[in-house]
Amino acid sequence: MLINGVNATHVDRFFRTFGGDPTTIGAGQLPEQVSMILCKTRIHAIIWPDGPKIEEFKQGMTMKWLAHDPQPREIGYLDMEKWLGEHCRFSAREVPADIASSAQFQSEIVVEFIDQTSTRIGLGDHQMIRFDGRVLESPDLIQALGQLRGLAQFPEKR
Repeated sequence: MLINGVNATHVDRFFRTFGGDPTTIGAGQLPEQVSMILCKTRIHAIIWPDGPKIEEFKQGMTMKWLAHDPQPREIGYLDMEKWLGEHCRFSAREVPADIASSAQFQSEIVVEFIDQTSTRIGLGDHQMIRFDGRVLESPDLIQALGQLRGLAQFPEKR
């Protein structure tokens, strides 16, 4: 965007010329937002640490999504597919190393894929997660997992 003939390249060049970094103006540098991929392949099941589980189930030629808590019940297939479409990618920010090294994760959600592999999402305080070997802050994923619990009509976390 131009403001009186000045664009982002000009500002960047100015700060770098005089020994500054335009990304560190103010109270400090914010970690860069990254896009993470939850669905490395098709998800088969999502299992919460307190017991509830959502899984895709084939019945004849029909696929269904079932919520188990502990008894199975069908949830809307299109609703679940819409959730997957919206949340297979999520945004997050890297947590600084000094905070990440002392982060504690109380529980893990297990995501199972159709290729029989799985990944774990560690759940910590302050919307921190451990995912794919990284400690991240992701209000996006935390909110999405809460929406999924609601879609499955699971009770609030026990």
